[in-house]
Amino acid sequence: MKWLGMMLMAALLIVAPGYGIAAPPGKDSTSPATQSKDLGNRGEQAQAVKSYTAEEKRAYQKKTAADLEKLQERIGDLKAKGQQAPPQTKRMYAKATINLDRMAIAAQNKVTALEKASGQDWSRLKAETDQAMEKLTKAVKEAESGLP
Repeated sequence: MKWLGMMLMAALLIVAPGYGIAAPPGKDSTSPATQSKDLGNRGEQAQAVKSYTAEEKRAYQKKTAADLEKLQERIGDLKAKGQQAPPQTKRMYAKATINLDRMAIAAQNKVTALEKASGQDWSRLKAETDQAMEKLTKAVKEAESGLP
């Protein structure tokens, strides 16, 4: 239960990275909440969001779930290598696989949220899921090539 709270806090920090950072001198230091909003531009942005058919959504979710499963298998392979590694390198494998597991959980949460989302939320979550999967894929490749 404690790790769930920590994961939630980490997600909140990722979602709102600009909050809590002091503005450099000479910059306007108004917070995003107090800045004026241009509502006229919002309609254009909403129209720019691509709408997906139910079939496209299912196909994307199926493909993403399969890709995530393959990445999790590769993480499992790294864990197995770590178990067979000499004691001095076991720690490197453990550290890398723990980080990869966290990233895989975050990506899995995005995929799960995507299955429940609709409309504009689905489009936004698709972009976030794509980003999470890219990061995970890159991290797995780096771990596979960087560990002995």
